[in-house]
Amino acid sequence: SVEVDGVIITVSADEGVFPEGATVSARKVTASEENEVAEAIEEVREDSRNVAVSYTYDITIHDVDGNEIEPDTDKGSVKVTFKMAEIANENLETDIYHVEETVSGLDATELMVEEIIGDDAVVVETDGFSYYVVEFTYNELRYVLNGDSSIKLSEILKALAIEGTVSEAEVSNKDLFTVEKD
Repeated sequence: SVEVDGVIITVSADEGVFPEGATVSARKVTASEENEVAEAIEEVREDSRNVAVSYTYDITIHDVDGNEIEPDTDKGSVKVTFKMAEIANENLETDIYHVEETVSGLDATELMVEEIIGDDAVVVETDGFSYYVVEFTYNELRYVLNGDSSIKLSEILKALAIEGTVSEAEVSNKDLFTVEKD
C-alpha cells in the first residue's frame, strides 16, 4: 500500500505474480500527463456521464533492484484497491480506468469494479501498471433555477449532495444566465 494525498492505493496479487520483495509506488500525474490521459478516457467514457471529480495516478511496481516490472498474470491475478472519501457519496458513481502507452498513443480501458469494501474503497482486477484514473460521475442529477432569480452555487451542490469546494465556474450560454464570484 501507498498513500497519495489521503488516498490509499493497495496492490495485492496471488503468490508468484511478483518476485519476492517487490514494492509499489504511486504519484499524482503532472498537468500535461493528466490532459493526455483525459483525452484517452474521453474516447471510452459513456456520453451521458458527467464528471464531478477525477484523480489520475501513475502506479508502478519495482523489483528489489529498483527496476520497474509488470505482473506475471499467468501465475495469478492482481487487484488494485482505491480507498477515498468520495466513494461513500451515493450520488456519485465510481469509474476506474487503466490507461497504457501503446505505439499509437495512450489507450484507455474501463475496469469493472470487482468489490466495494465498506463505504470508501473499491477493488479492480488488472493485468498491468501505468496510469489509473478514479473518476466520479453522475447522470440524472439536475437543478432547475427559476427565471429572474439567483442562488449560490454551493446551495445547488448541497441540494444535489455533491461535496467539495467550488474553484471555478463557467457559463455555457451567457444569454441565459450569468455567474459571478460573491
